[in-house]
Amino acid sequence: MITHVSPLGSMDMLSQLEVDMLKRTASSDLYQLFRNCSLAVLNSGSLTDNSKELLVSF
Repeated sequence: MITHVSPLGSMDMLSQLEVDMLKRTASSDLYQLFRNCSLAVLNSGSLTDNSKELLVSF
């Protein structure tokens, strides 16, 4: 799997080690839980509750 990480703002200083750690954990159960919680926060106040539309947005 080829992954490119291009963070902005305060996270634009990720080391190669941090990028590698993010890539390794992207398939873990904890990552999936974190992702779902993050998407829920990003979706707060939205008029849609369609998960496919939300995933396309982010």
